[in-house]
Amino acid sequence: MQTPPDTPSPAAAAPLRFDELVEHIWRIDPTQPEESLRLLDDLRTMVEDGVVSGQRDLALVGLTELMVNQQRGASGVSVEKAIGFEAALRDQADVLWRAHANRRIAISLMAHGEPTRSIAFAQLAVDLFRDAGELALTARCLASLATAYQESGMYPSAIESYREARAMSEATGDAVGLGFTLNNLANVHLMLGEQAQAIELYESARAIAATHRLKRLAGLATMNLAIVMSDIEDYERSFALYSEALSLDLASGDESGACLVLQNLASLSVRRHDDRQALEYLAQCIEIARRLDARSSLMGALLISAGIAMRAGERDAAMESIAEAEAIAGELDSDDRRTRLYEELHRIYFDAGMYREAYENLREYHRIDREVRTNESHRRILEIEAARELEIERIRSVELAGALAQLKSAQTRLVHAEKMSSLAQLTAGIAHEINNPVGYIRASISPLRRDLDQLLDGGLESVERDELRSEIGDLLRGIEAGATRTTDLVTSLRSFSRLDEDDFKQVDLRQGIESVLSLLGRRLDGRIDVRRELDAVPEIECRPGQINQVIMGVLSNAIDAIEGPGAVVIGLRHEGASVVLSIGDSGRGISSDDLPRIFEPFFTRKEVGSGQGLGLAIAHTIIAEHHGSIEVTETSERGTTVTIRLPVSHQVAVDER
Repeated sequence: MQTPPDTPSPAAAAPLRFDELVEHIWRIDPTQPEESLRLLDDLRTMVEDGVVSGQRDLALVGLTELMVNQQRGASGVSVEKAIGFEAALRDQADVLWRAHANRRIAISLMAHGEPTRSIAFAQLAVDLFRDAGELALTARCLASLATAYQESGMYPSAIESYREARAMSEATGDAVGLGFTLNNLANVHLMLGEQAQAIELYESARAIAATHRLKRLAGLATMNLAIVMSDIEDYERSFALYSEALSLDLASGDESGACLVLQNLASLSVRRHDDRQALEYLAQCIEIARRLDARSSLMGALLISAGIAMRAGERDAAMESIAEAEAIAGELDSDDRRTRLYEELHRIYFDAGMYREAYENLREYHRIDREVRTNESHRRILEIEAARELEIERIRSVELAGALAQLKSAQTRLVHAEKMSSLAQLTAGIAHEINNPVGYIRASISPLRRDLDQLLDGGLESVERDELRSEIGDLLRGIEAGATRTTDLVTSLRSFSRLDEDDFKQVDLRQGIESVLSLLGRRLDGRIDVRRELDAVPEIECRPGQINQVIMGVLSNAIDAIEGPGAVVIGLRHEGASVVLSIGDSGRGISSDDLPRIFEPFFTRKEVGSGQGLGLAIAHTIIAEHHGSIEVTETSERGTTVTIRLPVSHQVAVDER
């Protein structure tokens, strides 16, 4: 896999610290491999001398070595080791190094023939560089991602990623990244049979390379253009382009690229019936491949050599090359390499008149090819199914999120409606309760004013003055009683009306009970006897407005259940870490059939228009949010009792759960 270099910078002139040295190596132009290798040796010396020993720094050394080897076309460390380097870079300050690591892992996986697995690491590198605002590096990672898509046969995704990388490289003025991207995009068009577009893009990449003196890019684009010329059987132009690419690769120090060009030149020479020239190219190719441990290139060169030797009657030499090529194919453990091996062996044996051997290799080629196609089809099916499942889950999540939002909105509206319903009943009662004392006060003002005027005018007998004073006293006491009653109602209403307080506070339940009873005074109407059995209990930690709402709802239900004279008994006691509130009534009770449904939303036994059927459902939710419990016991002859258990300390209850 060909990858663009990282941003170049001038060579270092003075000794550098570890971090500076690492960063400097990553910025060296890949056309200066000797400089990269020299500084890499300095890094290794730091490790040997104990200057570098931490896990993070050792990971950076390994990652740098991997990068340098990849730029030279060598395999470097294993993928597993590379993943270990990335795992050691978990500090927030190392986010860019993590991005570099994921890109290098993706390149390693591509080199090991695992393009599908490479996609995930390349995508992560893209995301990390993009989040860090490194647009030039993002563009190059997009090109790596596109190459992984391309090798996986996902051509539309490859073209999309290459085009995004192209636009980003043009926007950032990154000529190096742009040139490599155009070259790789041309490869995709060539695979799709679009030779005209491929040739145009290769020429554009060559022009960029010439303008910016990018020898490595020039060699790569020139070699690819030579392959196209060979495919359309323009062998003379192809040979000239291959020769130019070889000169460029050797000049830039790209030995891996030179090795590939030499192999293609050898194949082209064989087509031109020039075996002597082909063997010269192969000798150079094999020497470089052995030195770089480029086993795939070595296998290809050995097979071409075997074919030439077989035609020359040098069977022993041919079989020796074939044996080594077979051993390499076994080591590579790649279906692509093995199919290539058996295809070439079939051709070699067939041309040599060894038809049985040719048939056996052809049969093996077709067997592996069928397995590969079957496995590939199965893999594609699995990928499609996985993608479909992910899309279904995404759609389902969106739908569920929408449904949840609608439910929450509906719940909010229903709770608000229940509050408004309760408030309407409460307002009517309070209006009546306040109207009585206020009416008495208003009615007392006129006679009080008259009596005061008569008293101040004088001329009254002693008996008359005493009568006026007595009457004025009665009027003032009545006004005072009315004002006191109004004050009590306002105080109770103020205590009760904390419905929207969300903070947990220390609250005296007895005060809440009395406030609710004061507000419900008119509904008791003298026909219902309220008995209080309130023990001394500690204050509880709760949302006071919500608990008052529960008490109001339960007491209102108790009053509604009593059709004539009756009684309501309110109990309060302390049990361990809880306070228990019980509200019992002597009403008509609840049948055993209805009892299991009383906490269901919209369940009500009242007449239509008399209730929403949400009171106890809301009460159940509120008590559950307080980590308490609410239950109802009844017999149809003895009324109903609602028992509410609340923790004294909300935080303790949360911790215990």
